[in-house]
Amino acid sequence: MTLKEKVTARLIKHGNNPIEVEKMVDKHFEYAAATYGTVRTIAECISTIY
Repeated sequence: MTLKEKVTARLIKHGNNPIEVEKMVDKHFEYAAATYGTVRTIAECISTIY
């Protein structure tokens, strides 16, 4: 499982709409992954800035 898939799964697991998760991950994943190092912090960053 890739890092992007893990982040997507975590965001969906924590109650986000799967359609919106795809949009937010597509838009912000590169920045969040470059800035943060764990699945949890990447997911938090993406959900916060979306």
